[in-house]
Amino acid sequence: MSNTELDYVVALNLKNGKVAHDFHVNLDSSLKSDSGSVPQSVAISSDGKRLLVACASLDAVAVFDAHDTDHEVSPLGFIPTEWYPSALAIVGNDLLIATAKGESSGPDNMLSN
Repeated sequence: MSNTELDYVVALNLKNGKVAHDFHVNLDSSLKSDSGSVPQSVAISSDGKRLLVACASLDAVAVFDAHDTDHEVSPLGFIPTEWYPSALAIVGNDLLIATAKGESSGPDNMLSN
């Protein structure tokens, strides 16, 4: 069970140390439920326009307008991923997503007896 009160990413004003924006990473911030999105990692797009947040329990990456001027910011949308996305990286124009519980290697059924 995740604490839904903590399912957001906070942007701080580095000059005064105060919260500038709360990026809510739940599917619907108006819903009150026992399960949260479990944010794991963040990345900023190469052009600085998008904040990307790996949401482990949603199996998705939340996409935000990084320049939104609202104090509480909702996602523009979600990018579906494999099971439990846990790390993000931007390389050029590519978003790389590492998952912690993906399909993995599994058993090798081709072994001879």
